[in-house]
Amino acid sequence: MMLIVDVTMRSHEFSRTVQALDIGEDGLKLSLSAENDERDLLARRFGLIGIRRLAAEVCLLQRANDDERIYLDGYLSADFVQNSVISLRPIEKHVDDRYSVVFASISASTYKRNSFTLEDPDPPEFFSDGRLEIGGFIAEHFGVIARSLPASPGCCIA
Repeated sequence: MMLIVDVTMRSHEFSRTVQALDIGEDGLKLSLSAENDERDLLARRFGLIGIRRLAAEVCLLQRANDDERIYLDGYLSADFVQNSVISLRPIEKHVDDRYSVVFASISASTYKRNSFTLEDPDPPEFFSDGRLEIGGFIAEHFGVIARSLPASPGCCIA
């Protein structure tokens, strides 16, 4: 059985904070969606004309005997409008994306950022004081997807 809880909302962009203690042994499943004002702020941040819909489903899990790591599996869906980098015309885009990430407590982190190879696993996202900023991570993930060079269908550089 999954526990469903409310998450803390803040007034900037798409902040959704989850308390690690709310996750429980069966995990925590959340359905999140951005409100109009949040979508407007995110559109401005990522240089988009507008975001019509931004929603995410996430499942957070902690493994037994490991309270320093939290595992997130998620699904992001969005509809937005951006200018084509070639024609400069507005184009409507739809994205569906699945993703996974590990959050690690800053206090217990042994991760060193001074060197890495392409074969290394992705570094964890960090949380502190028992709070995870899930909305911020979702917003950043959306921003990476949305900023991939958009081109209108049929456009090409000659």
